[in-house]
Amino acid sequence: MTKEITVETPSGTITANATTEKSTPQVIRKASEEAVTSFRSLAAKAPAFLHEYLGATESPSLAAYDRAFKAWQDSDGPKRTHAEVIDILGAYLGEELNRGLDMEWVSVSDELGSAFAVRHRKFAVIAYPFSSVHKRIDDRSYGFIEKIYYTVKNRLESGDYKENDPS
Repeated sequence: MTKEITVETPSGTITANATTEKSTPQVIRKASEEAVTSFRSLAAKAPAFLHEYLGATESPSLAAYDRAFKAWQDSDGPKRTHAEVIDILGAYLGEELNRGLDMEWVSVSDELGSAFAVRHRKFAVIAYPFSSVHKRIDDRSYGFIEKIYYTVKNRLESGDYKENDPS
């Protein structure tokens, strides 16, 4: 189910779609330490990506990464491949959600396959940062990094969630 919500961000008021998926059997496991280390290493490359596409930025923000992603999309002969951008910005977004909203890396498996995601440590709120970047590359859309972060934050603040299954 998707509902349109209005969310306040440092860049102003945005309209976003909050999606709640129909419950399907899933297996959710904490990501291995090796995977988490890899994600942190990829996220550490985000400032270089930002600099490549926006130049020097005094205080990088989520909105700045949105602008850098758009600049990458619009560039002639981008310096980074699709896979690199998915890895770097997906890891960056995931790490920002982890740091700011008490989330952690997990692996989610269901009948469609497996994907890395971030999940709130206490509440059943999950975001798929790598898939989110991949989707925007395929759709040639942009302006989503800040939206995703603040939509998840809004959801947590609104109480629109269940507690995680302790199993």
